[in-house]
Amino acid sequence: MTDQPAVSVSRDDTGSRYQATLDGAPAGFIDFKLRGDRVALIHTETDPAFAGRGVGTALAVAALEDLRARGLKANVYCPFIKNYLARHPGQYDDVVAEIA
Repeated sequence: MTDQPAVSVSRDDTGSRYQATLDGAPAGFIDFKLRGDRVALIHTETDPAFAGRGVGTALAVAALEDLRARGLKANVYCPFIKNYLARHPGQYDDVVAEIA
């Protein structure tokens, strides 16, 4: 078993993105739009160089957990996050307001 470095995710409010890094390099992002107490999760993209290393999952979890901690609701438009939620039913019912 190899120890892979953890994906680090941060929120950039100015750029309206959650950003992931891995091995010190940009690895992916989620674009979002904040409107009041709702956050539209629009698009997730990961760098193909980091495929299979959990970048997309780390982004989805970090974004949803951040919204939960901040008391905000998500409107989910992003297909990747929709698929993540379908694979984890009920886990984020308190966070997700709408799946469009």
